[in-house]
This record gives sequence, structure tokens and C-alpha cells, in this order.
Amino acid sequence: MFALYFGIGALPPFGGISEYGMKILGITIALLWGWIVIDMVWPSLLAFVLFHLAGYLPIMDGLVAGFGNTTVLQNLILMAFAAAVTQIGVSDAVAGWIISKKVFIGKPMLLVIILMYMVMLLSILGGGIAVIFLTWDLLRKICEANGVSTKNNMALGGLMALTVYNSMLGFILPWQPLVYVFGQFWQNGSNLPIPTMGFFYCGLIFSLLSIMVMILVFKYILRLDFSGFLITEDICEEYGKMKVTKYQKVGLILLVIYIVLLLLGNFLNNNIFFAFTNELGVIGLSIIYMTIFAIWHDEKNEPVLSIADVLGKTPWSVVLLLAAVLPLTGALQSDETGIITAVVGAVYVLTGGLGPVAFTIICTVLLCILTQILPNFICAAFFFPILTPILIQLGGNPGVFFFMVTAALMSAYGTPSGNMYAPLVFGNVAIGRKNGYLTGWIYVAVVLIILCALIPLWNIIIPM
Repeated sequence: MFALYFGIGALPPFGGISEYGMKILGITIALLWGWIVIDMVWPSLLAFVLFHLAGYLPIMDGLVAGFGNTTVLQNLILMAFAAAVTQIGVSDAVAGWIISKKVFIGKPMLLVIILMYMVMLLSILGGGIAVIFLTWDLLRKICEANGVSTKNNMALGGLMALTVYNSMLGFILPWQPLVYVFGQFWQNGSNLPIPTMGFFYCGLIFSLLSIMVMILVFKYILRLDFSGFLITEDICEEYGKMKVTKYQKVGLILLVIYIVLLLLGNFLNNNIFFAFTNELGVIGLSIIYMTIFAIWHDEKNEPVLSIADVLGKTPWSVVLLLAAVLPLTGALQSDETGIITAVVGAVYVLTGGLGPVAFTIICTVLLCILTQILPNFICAAFFFPILTPILIQLGGNPGVFFFMVTAALMSAYGTPSGNMYAPLVFGNVAIGRKNGYLTGWIYVAVVLIILCALIPLWNIIIPM
């Protein structure tokens, strides 16, 4: 790792990358190597020293930029919220209710499929990152109900990773904020209206297929054992008799209100009440939820929710990884490095002389791989205005190009720095780094295969 940092940083500049850019490139490759083969925690901390040595950020400024970043703080609060829901016992109650349903008896794959599509539905409705943590806890509870260990459980780790991937499927709504911004970049190069409904229909098909294909790969290629999600008649009957405490009932009711407020706020934002809850956002609502149970005392006059215990159960490796990744992405996009310019030039060379379909496929694949390192926002900002006019000149379908590249850019789970949610996978002990890389790159491959194989269908749904 140190050899990569000092070695690459000492190389002479090439391809338009500046001397400062070589140092940033050295940091990026060194950290990726460290995260892959060593550990998530201390390479993340060391990143702030490397930022200082490269002349990017003094150590204290780097720590402020990392740990003070709104994304890091948001994830910290939401991970604490998920731990709070677990401590109150809401997840136990929900898991018990699901496990007590006879429809799942002897059908572990049905249970798995329903849960994964549930995540997709809630993500489309705006459930966000909270759905990830709730589903994770639910999966653990189901394993425990079957007496299956949650440690070194490849099936559990695979489903937890797939939950994160599915949580980003809300992008199929082209009015979703990030995708809407992508659309503005695309319009800068096309001068065309965004194909709203066509984009949605293509995205819906893509989402349904991607989940099913991933589950089939887990089952028949990786041969993961999903028997831990088996519901028997005895288990069903046992959990059907479980009594829910008043704390669990109130926690569940408030959780439903929490989710409803987040979902309806997307559609009723002109209403005074929902305008207020929208201002609070997921962070404000999460803090209010935890505060209620921290104030409420049980029969022993002790808080129902211990904030200290909640923070102690927060996966800090994820927080550290996020805190290091976000300043790193800021360095990569800096004009002073010349990295973006070099990448744009390389894409021009690779895509020269192609037909429209080949051009679309090559761009989709290249940008999907590129966004495993560079932020998808930056890739969209630089490449949509440049590549879209080229595609139009070649006689290609710009609407299909917009959909395919957007889907590819939203699928950056091959590395810890690929996506703002990727650290949730790579920093999670239950998933494990090896499982994270395996499932992440399998997901990338599945996404690319579906996108490229169904180009004729996309062209029918989004006509030129």
C-alpha cells in the first residue's frame, strides 16, 4: 500500500494528469488496495495523513471535511436509528409477524424473493437508507429463529448486500433528484425533453429482472444455502404465540408513521404539514423517534432506549470509510489534478469509429467501470454533454443512451469508493469484504448484461 502511494506519486505526469494529480492518483490506488487486502479501519484513518502529505488537505481540515460531511453524519444517525429500532424490539415483532405467516412454510426462496422486492418497492416510494437497516435486522432475526448462525453466513451476507443494491432502484423515477440532475446534463448535450415515462418503464423492467437474476445467481451459481430462511410449521406456530410488548407496539406504530410521513412527503410537499416534515427529513424524524424512547422510562425507571448502547452498536468502520471516501472523491474531481480530462480523452480514443449501438454499449460499460472509482455525479456532469451529441451524430437513440448510462452510473458497488452506499457493504462485518467484492462485481456484470442485451426492447419503449 505504501509502495503504491509513494511509487505512483513519484511517477512523471502523463496523459494530462498534473504532478499534483499523480499524488491524488497514488492515494486513490493505495487506499483501494488497502481496503481490499488489509482492513477498512486504519487505512481510512491513514487517508487523512496522506491527504496532508499530498498537499490536498491539512489533517484537521481533512477530518472536518470527512466527519463533518452531511452524508457521513446522516449515515451515522440512521445507523443509530436502526440500532434503536432493534433495541426497542420492533424488528423482533415484525420478524415474528412475518415468520408466523403460513404462506412461507417450507418456502425459503419465496420469503427471500418477497423481502428483496419489498426493498425495491420501498426504495421507489422513497424509503431510503432506513429500509436497508430495517431489512438487515429482519434477515438476522429470521436466521436466528431457525437457529442458524449469522456469522460467516454467506447467504445472509449476500442478501444483505443485495438489499443495499436494491435500495438504489428508486432511480427508475426520472424525477428523483439525482436522476433529474443527470437529465439536465443529458439535455445539455441533446436539447431534447427527458423521456419520463419511457425511462420509468425501462427502469421498472430492469429492476424486476436485476433482482431475480441476482437471486438465481446466488442460488444456482454461487450455491448459497438459504435454508436458514426456512419457516416450518413449528416455527410458524411458535412465533404466532409470541406476545408483543407495549414498547414494541408503540415502536412499530411510530415506525409506520415515520415511513408514511417520508413517503407521502414526496407527493404532498405543498401541504403545510408535510412541508414541515419534509424540512425535518429522515434525520429529524429519526432523532425524534429515538428521543421519545430515551425519555420514556420502563417499570424499573430506566430509559426504554439507551442512547449510549445504540451508539456503541453503530458500525464505526462504515463511518470511517465514508469519512475517507468523500474527501477523496472531491480531490479526484478537482480541475487541478487533470484526472477527469485524462479520462475524457481516453474515452474519446476508445469510442472512435463505432456504430450507434456499439457506441452505446461501450460507453455504458466504460462509465459503469469508471464510476466504481469516480463519483457518478461527476461522470454524468462530464460525459453526458460530451458523449450524447456524438451518439446523435451516429444516428443512435439518445433516450435509450440516457437510461442505460444512468442505470450503469447508479450501479457502482464494485469498490468501497464506488457509491455513497457502497461502504455499507464493505464496512459491514456480517457481509465481509470478500463477499462484498464478489457480490458487488457480480451485480455490476448482471446490470451490464441486462442493459446491453435488452437494447432492442429499450428502443421500442423509448422510440427516437
